[in-house]
Amino acid sequence: MLDMTLDCGRRVTLDAFDYSRTYAELLQGCPNAEMNARIIERAVAERDGTWGRRKTHLIPPVLDDRDPAHPVLPPVCLRAWVRCDDPIDPAFMGSALVVVWFASDCHAEPIANVVFRAIRGLPWEQFAEDFDW
Repeated sequence: MLDMTLDCGRRVTLDAFDYSRTYAELLQGCPNAEMNARIIERAVAERDGTWGRRKTHLIPPVLDDRDPAHPVLPPVCLRAWVRCDDPIDPAFMGSALVVVWFASDCHAEPIANVVFRAIRGLPWEQFAEDFDW
């Protein structure tokens, strides 16, 4: 298991991780704002079928808009399902969050570093959702 401590002091565990190419389905042509919006929407909802419906937070991507007609998302879409054994509300057993973000290629880095860099500053109480086992 990969455990990490967020800046807010919460100790969390990485339950699942997903890596995919942002434009893997683009066979030809250039991305545009409409395509990027669909990619982001799908990235946020795509793991519902395998991880179940969970509260999801999108870290807003930084677009390369040097060509305003064809803004480009970072090349990799990453998703992390993160769990904390300490609930936000003591009436529950724990809290969890799926985080989605886009990044530069990171295949040469350890997964723990990639995930920690993205999520360490998240305000857990604001974004996560409590659960019972």
